[in-house]
Amino acid sequence: MSLHTDLDIYKSAEAFFELALAMQKHVPREFRLVVGQRVSGLAADILLQVARANKAMGDNARLAHLAVLAEQIEAATGLLGALLLAINGKHAGYGWLAFLASNTAWLHFAWRLDYAGLLAQTIGFTLTNPKINQPPTGGATCA
Repeated sequence: MSLHTDLDIYKSAEAFFELALAMQKHVPREFRLVVGQRVSGLAADILLQVARANKAMGDNARLAHLAVLAEQIEAATGLLGALLLAINGKHAGYGWLAFLASNTAWLHFAWRLDYAGLLAQTIGFTLTNPKINQPPTGGATCA
């Protein structure tokens, strides 16, 4: 078994953590405590879950950690999207892509656990978001 730090998923999670920390510096003060620290905390939790899943003995224990990891990724990408839009900087257009990633993950979660209400809500959010089909252009506008 390889070290968890050698895994691609760990390296991706570590890059996400570094991005979250860097983005937190650019968040307006009124959002920094609420959103910025939450995204950074979720990114740190993701790194911890990768290590726990790698260390777990047995498939059931590993799957339990991976389920928690998936839920944290879903929440983190949604918060990252909100953070990118709140900053309204040159990377704000990527906030919609983060929301799309989060919605995709939540669709999988709702489908897997047969949560019909969450599934319907997430489909609705995804389909009614006009930015989903537009490429990132930098700078978000609110209509």
